[in-house]
Amino acid sequence: MKKIKTEINNNISPRTYLIISIFALLMFIGTFIVTAKYYIAIKDYIKINATITESGYRYTGPTSEESKINYIKVKYEYKNNEYNKELRITYFLIKYPKVGSNLTILINPNNPEEVDNHYMRITCSIASVLLLIFTLFIFNAYRIRKKQVN
Repeated sequence: MKKIKTEINNNISPRTYLIISIFALLMFIGTFIVTAKYYIAIKDYIKINATITESGYRYTGPTSEESKINYIKVKYEYKNNEYNKELRITYFLIKYPKVGSNLTILINPNNPEEVDNHYMRITCSIASVLLLIFTLFIFNAYRIRKKQVN
């Protein structure tokens, strides 16, 4: 197995790398806890088929592209009652949703109007993984820099 050589900035002290890695670790832990809470909250949710009734985007801020959110509106039935819900989505994780197509959503069987916040759960999961990778890289930089100083 080929070993990857890591170059470390010699102008940065090992202590700085350590502080950054501790801060990144704390951010990872916080994000991981939020993510775990989402997964725990939906553990009893059930899968149900829904039909997309509307698909689009809107701006939540002044007119900035940064405030653009993508959403779909879905219609689903549970225990002979029909429900409508708007869900925020990301298109890079799924194909662009078409009105009239079906998808599976998770709902709370005790409160069928409560639907899994898939967007937030996926976003937090991705953030957790990226923060963990960043933390490991920075901690490795600390370890290498500490060896160089000693």
